[in-house]
Amino acid sequence: MNDEIKKLIVKKLVRLIPAGIRPADYLSETLCISKNSAYRRLQGKMPFSCEEFVLLSKKMHFSLDELAALDPNDSKVVIDLKIEDSPEYAFLKKMKDYTKILI
Repeated sequence: MNDEIKKLIVKKLVRLIPAGIRPADYLSETLCISKNSAYRRLQGKMPFSCEEFVLLSKKMHFSLDELAALDPNDSKVVIDLKIEDSPEYAFLKKMKDYTKILI
């Protein structure tokens, strides 16, 4: 993972941490790691593991594909899709909502 993407991921994570809580404290408690390990991750000296990303995404309510879409050289579009009845129905409903916004 290049340094620019690491910085974008850390920036997103820090933005999602509740106000008044230090990022290192939050990561340390959430991931059950030492504060030093949390600081190393925040500084980009040590990468987050896949398991840590999954834990953070569940606790902070973001989708893992949002992290992939942070790369400015990538042209992915991320759609937040909650499946209520069927995937097809949920997709069509979301597209109708987007159409209303765009038109």
